[in-house]
Amino acid sequence: MAKTMTMPPQRWWLALAVMLCVFATAHGYRLPISQDRDCPLEQTVLCDEQGMYCRRNDVVKDEENAPRRQLQDPLALSKASIQGYTCHTLGALQVSGGADAPPPPPPPPQPQWLDLSGGSTSQSSTFVGGLSARAIDGNLDPEWWGNSCSATHWSTSPWWQVQLAGETTVTAVQVTNRGDCCGERLNGLQVTVNGQLCASGVTFSQGETKVITCTTPVRGTDVRLQILGFKQLTLCEVKVKGW
Repeated sequence: MAKTMTMPPQRWWLALAVMLCVFATAHGYRLPISQDRDCPLEQTVLCDEQGMYCRRNDVVKDEENAPRRQLQDPLALSKASIQGYTCHTLGALQVSGGADAPPPPPPPPQPQWLDLSGGSTSQSSTFVGGLSARAIDGNLDPEWWGNSCSATHWSTSPWWQVQLAGETTVTAVQVTNRGDCCGERLNGLQVTVNGQLCASGVTFSQGETKVITCTTPVRGTDVRLQILGFKQLTLCEVKVKGW
């Protein structure tokens, strides 16, 4: 009776590793394998290009606690570059893609209060002494006689505006209301950025400093504060937050 020859498990894995390297070389890919001294070669398995940890028997486990899944076609994953591994219970491998991995995306920008000092301001009209620039002079004094509040004449839908240094995503505006008189005049304040609505219907108590968060961040260069109806617009300080 003819004898059936079988290949020892260790040699079978070694033969598979050689075949995969030959396949990768034929397709222009490098599979550098640096073996840990405590890890036998038969624990080496081929992995995908997603930077995962690989286990023997073609099982892949994600970085942390994601569920395992079975590799469907090891030969289709020959672009992986096995750069080395450390033996654990199942002989984990650290894997990276065949090409250099792209750098991680930058962290999202953090909004901050902008420096408006010296910025360009304007308003629909100017009440005696109530220059528009007073609203960004850095002085939060809510008293009219502190010479730090802007004011328009009594008019229909008066407005005040500041031009930002450049294109900015605005997330919030801080406004200080007059404190020695007439605080209710600012009720109903509307904030827009280049005509796009940030917030509306804002109410104030007398002398209050309020941070108004935009319903949705809006991008532009001009921030306008306006009240509808026949009123006088008085602002004792304005700040803008964004990036």
